[in-house]
Amino acid sequence: MDIPCLSGYRRKERLGRKRTALSVCILLLLSGCQPRVILNHPTETESQNGQALLDAIQQQDFSLAGQLVDQGAKVDCFDNAHKTPLLWASYYGQLDLVKKLLAHGADINARDLLGQNAVMLAQKGGYQEVAAFLLKAGAQPLPSASGSRNFVVATIPFSQPVLASRLRFSTSEINGVPALNVSDEGKLLAKPVTFSSLLTNPAVWDHDQLNNIVYQLGRGYYNKDAYEFCGLINARGKTYLGVRWYSPAASGQNLAAGIVLQLQARGHKLDLILLRKMEYWDANAELYRGSSTPVLKRSPTGDLLLVDWDGTWKLLSNGEWEKAERHE
Repeated sequence: MDIPCLSGYRRKERLGRKRTALSVCILLLLSGCQPRVILNHPTETESQNGQALLDAIQQQDFSLAGQLVDQGAKVDCFDNAHKTPLLWASYYGQLDLVKKLLAHGADINARDLLGQNAVMLAQKGGYQEVAAFLLKAGAQPLPSASGSRNFVVATIPFSQPVLASRLRFSTSEINGVPALNVSDEGKLLAKPVTFSSLLTNPAVWDHDQLNNIVYQLGRGYYNKDAYEFCGLINARGKTYLGVRWYSPAASGQNLAAGIVLQLQARGHKLDLILLRKMEYWDANAELYRGSSTPVLKRSPTGDLLLVDWDGTWKLLSNGEWEKAERHE
């Protein structure tokens, strides 16, 4: 016979009821019953089990955390920072617990609000063995500032397969938010695409950039919907799109973040490939809001040019950017 753990009783129960329950337990023990602590009461919800798992890992009680996982605790719950049990276990270097969580269906590529995944947190905690295991198990490393070129950051599904040569791109607005239209001979292949989510997409920004963007969003100095297109250009048979976020006028700040994307169709979908990302800040001058930069252009020789506050850059055939001239 199983006896529920006494600590599970509500504190608000009357003292008389507690004494009665204790007396019953003592009588059962004296009669030969074998006690067993039930960590998860049958009436607990899956959400409560998940919270208990998070609490156990955060308090570094990894033995209890393992028992909770075995008893069916929700493994993909998360705290206020969107850290899951796997993220916490990776940060603390608990390889056995990491393996157990994955075996019970934990999302290996889950990320917190700062865009950190299990690999990054394991590396942050100094546990290279855990990071190596996660990578071998299929985790995706986050792109670094130098490694983000030619990285697919989003995919737009089409209603039917199309030839890239037949695609036509145009821009519009949805409730004041800029949108990209993709069509084939005048027929839309997908709903108009907005880019608000890319401002906090961990596939776009490195950790420090994303950390700053999330912080500035919280202060009201960025708005996901406060962006504009700064060029929809066809150069050497490829289509490119520039997107720039800026500080809302009411914020009184001068922040700007920009990306350059290549739009590449493949069968039933359109890949958005990150070619360049930029983040700027100017505390004193009205430099960015309403500015004409950055902007994409096509050179007289057919090359893609990016004109930003640091100059004019040309996209080379190998995907690198070469400074072409100083922009005044």
